[in-house]
Amino acid sequence: METATQPSPPTPDDFQITAADIAVFDERQRRLESLKPKLSFALSAAVIALIGLLQTDWKSVVSDGFLSASTYIELLLMLLGWCFFSLIGTIFTALLLINPLIKFVLSRTPHAKAIRRYNAAVAGFRTWLARTRRDWWTGLSGLRFEEELARLFRAAGWDARVTRASGDGGIDILGSRAGVKFIAQCKNHKLPIGPAVARELYGTLLASEAQHAILASVSGFTKGVRDFAKGKPIELIDLDWIIRKHMEHDASWKSLVSPTTERKSRIRISLRRSI
Repeated sequence: METATQPSPPTPDDFQITAADIAVFDERQRRLESLKPKLSFALSAAVIALIGLLQTDWKSVVSDGFLSASTYIELLLMLLGWCFFSLIGTIFTALLLINPLIKFVLSRTPHAKAIRRYNAAVAGFRTWLARTRRDWWTGLSGLRFEEELARLFRAAGWDARVTRASGDGGIDILGSRAGVKFIAQCKNHKLPIGPAVARELYGTLLASEAQHAILASVSGFTKGVRDFAKGKPIELIDLDWIIRKHMEHDASWKSLVSPTTERKSRIRISLRRSI
């Protein structure tokens, strides 16, 4: 069985930036993020305090005298309200003012757009790399496995959607490949799938409008399943097939690396080697 070639991870060269550029951006982002809660609280507290001062009837406070019990109670309630609304205001201030301000300041950093694309590509590559591990797939819940397999089918150019319905005869995914309608059943069990599941899927296929059935299992199949599927429009998909197809088709992070940038990077690298 042929193994798909694993692509290289994104590098700063692919985006015409350097490690120093990334370090400057990361340090500025770290400092701004550390200031965010302080700025949010200070700004919201100042606004709430100003509102409280403007709404307080200072004439009555002065006329009652600062040593009266009612004055102390009023000031205490105002202080408690100030603390409460300051904490609530901190959240809204961070969302509405501080976060956009931080994004604006970071956008003024040299090569900010390229660095963001690089970070997104690195995160995408790590997510892609995780899906090449067997334990990643075996650790999925049943529904998540269905969703991931449907996403992989779409990455391979098929039409596929998760049914999310009960009473569907065991159909987890509906789709079509090259004009041929198919149904798919997904099993994320610890033990190999037995022939009873394959017989049930075949019966569902005969009662449906589909022409093809797919049985997917991360734990493989017993010999009885493989014998039953021979000569029938049932395709057995195991974990080796899933990982191989993922490596062949599911590399969406590559779209973040533009061909022009890659070509320029290769030229620069070639020039460096020739010097």
